Amino acid sequence: MFCGCAFVAGVTALIGASVGVIDSPTAASAGWIGWATLLGTSFVIANVCLQYGAARLTASATSVIMLSEVLFASVSSVALGAATMDPRILVGGALIVLGAVWAAFARTPAEGDDRTSAST
Repeated sequence: MFCGCAFVAGVTALIGASVGVIDSPTAASAGWIGWATLLGTSFVIANVCLQYGAARLTASATSVIMLSEVLFASVSSVALGAATMDPRILVGGALIVLGAVWAAFARTPAEGDDRTSAST
């Protein structure tokens, strides 16, 4: 998944630079390489940690966590001034929180959990 995202972003950047939509990275100041490396490395470490943890949680917990990312991204974009909070985003966030509460109080059958498949 990460390699696919990096590939698509790289191809998009190359196309954008070749047609003049964005500036070429070589035209930027020299200090950007350190920041880009730091942010890229941080993103890879965070992604590996997320995948490691998600593989060890139940499916219901993992789904709530993955959906919560959308909620935190929306709140962060509003806090940073990149977006506005409209009713559609508020309703979506409320549904995500409702799903998290519902999953927290859901009962799993006593004879098993949702990490193993039932024998047929």
